[in-house]
Amino acid sequence: MFPATPLPPTPEHLKAAERTPEGHADLSEVMYKLAAFTVAMVLLPIGTYFLTRDHVFSPTTSLTYPAISAVTVANAVLIAFIWVAFREDAVDAEREKAAKLRAKGTVGKVE
Repeated sequence: MFPATPLPPTPEHLKAAERTPEGHADLSEVMYKLAAFTVAMVLLPIGTYFLTRDHVFSPTTSLTYPAISAVTVANAVLIAFIWVAFREDAVDAEREKAAKLRAKGTVGKVE
């Protein structure tokens, strides 16, 4: 049907990255955090809505206050996720900096 075209050759820098095991990060911790925040983003606002509707703002018939509290909780979960992500990025940057210093041989020397 169509003429077979060969795939382009793999660049050398990608071949080298595939050979080095330190290029691969362990993503299990990231996946656990993502799963935890996903569950929190689903359950906490819904739970807050019904909890505040039935127990906190029960004498009023307006659903505005429970909705506002649910939106506030959703925003709090989102802010917590962003904070954890920035913190994780800072920790990774510190690890890379320490690894570079160790590779140079400047860490651990007594003068």
